[in-house]
Amino acid sequence: MRGATGWIVAITLLAHLTGLRGGFVYDDRRFVVENSALEQASLTELALDPAAQTSDADRDIYRPLRTLGHAFDRRRWGLEPFGFHLHSLLVHLANALLALWVLRLLLPDSGPAPPLLGATALACHPIGVEAVGWITSRGDLYAVTGALLALGAYALDAPARSRSVRVTLATLGATAAFLAVMGKESAAVIPLVAGLHRLLTGRGSRLGLGALIAGVLLAITAHQIALGGGVPQQTAAHGGDRLTQAGWALYGTGRTLGALLLPQGLAVEYPQHTWLDGGSPWLRLPSLFTLGVIGAAWVLRRGRPAMAFCIGWMLLAYLPSSSLLVTLRALVNDRAAYPLLPAFGAILGLWIARGGRLLLWITTVSLTLIWATLAARQHHAFHDERALWTNVLEHHPASVKAHLGLAWVASHEEPDRERDHLQRAISAAISGTRVQGLALAQLGDLTLRRDRDAAGAVPILQRALTILRSTREKVAPAPEETATAASLAWALWLDGRDASARAVLERAMRDEPDDTLLLVVQAVQSLLRARQVGDDAALDQARAAIERASEAAPGHPAVQAVMTWIEEAESGG
Repeated sequence: MRGATGWIVAITLLAHLTGLRGGFVYDDRRFVVENSALEQASLTELALDPAAQTSDADRDIYRPLRTLGHAFDRRRWGLEPFGFHLHSLLVHLANALLALWVLRLLLPDSGPAPPLLGATALACHPIGVEAVGWITSRGDLYAVTGALLALGAYALDAPARSRSVRVTLATLGATAAFLAVMGKESAAVIPLVAGLHRLLTGRGSRLGLGALIAGVLLAITAHQIALGGGVPQQTAAHGGDRLTQAGWALYGTGRTLGALLLPQGLAVEYPQHTWLDGGSPWLRLPSLFTLGVIGAAWVLRRGRPAMAFCIGWMLLAYLPSSSLLVTLRALVNDRAAYPLLPAFGAILGLWIARGGRLLLWITTVSLTLIWATLAARQHHAFHDERALWTNVLEHHPASVKAHLGLAWVASHEEPDRERDHLQRAISAAISGTRVQGLALAQLGDLTLRRDRDAAGAVPILQRALTILRSTREKVAPAPEETATAASLAWALWLDGRDASARAVLERAMRDEPDDTLLLVVQAVQSLLRARQVGDDAALDQARAAIERASEAAPGHPAVQAVMTWIEEAESGG
């Protein structure tokens, strides 16, 4: 046991120490860097209020355990990324050690190979780099910690134990399951994994299984209360019916299982829409591979129940990310595959177990050297924003998200290249898709802001707004749509098209009457109109708009500035 523990610690550090040099990238900006609530909000607010989870207006995300972890790091380290990455590495190391312990409990008759390979895969497989190296993916780490602790409590329970011990284990299991889902909702499959284990191996207890169910149900209830009962909805990437969605899920699962076998060294975004270009997803190799894996589990359920359980565990762990339950646009990603690694490694261990101890160590050492080397190199992708999106483009040249990411980098470091990346993003995007609308909106803003070309910005922003409205995913517009409407209204005003500008604002404000940006634009335009033609009614309109903006965002610098201008205008200044 001691030797295996030392091995896991050593290979975890070998694979992931380079990640300590990483920075804040991509969504780290909205969840950590720009999220002032991490320092200002109370612990109660951080745990209960979805508004404290992120700096943007998206309130569909509620992962309080992740938010509390980020708050701890920010209050301890400020905005120094080293402390955040050290925290993630330590949680990942704990997960690898927990996997060694839990696999021994769940597979007591399978020998040393499955626990050792399962923990080794979790410790150093390169597909785990995204969860460890990307600070935003901390929730995936916490979810696996809670899931493994919950499964451990379930496995320790037995009718022969005393009542007090059983109650204690059930309480620990329920608490761990609750915390796992508070880390990330995908951990809700924990009872299904435990139930499959009980069904196939005959071990475990009803009390332990019931405790996991109770913990998950409590977490889901808390999640729904925090979000007001809402369920995030996304536009189906496949655009098809239920049968097509099943094929989409099989395809994504097969792609993920294939990445476990042959790591692709890709960060954040896979080219995952290939099968949408034509043909049936049911005839694609990844879908057939998934069906084959499901069939293997069914065939092995009687003769080799431990193997069937590990395959089932792997499939169930991916189920929430497969798009079969909730439609997802980002179908394939490494963070969703992180919970599969213990089961995947255990399958390898069960496969080579009959070859003896020598084969076990040769296989383990060989795989470790390959995986750890790839993982250490992969951490470079999370060094900074440029490295992240450059990595994606190396594997996925048509990635719109990567070009948008590099455009953001260029806006801070190489302004002359920002337009080029935005134009490439527009060209790479499928016509009429939301991501193309976002790229067009950014290009229109750039044309208006940097080039001061209102006439040139208007058609770009009009096209962007049309696309964003046609691809709206909720009744209320997303913040990007509202911001684009505000930019278009301003561009139209600067181009001398006052009536069109007011029409755009009025339509946008029917959806978002209290949006600060729209109110500020309306106030400024009304103020300018009042100054130009001496229209007292326009000045009153400006005053009313800015007072509403002040109620929505008290202390906002733009609101304060406009209020000052209005007061000067009213006093004759």
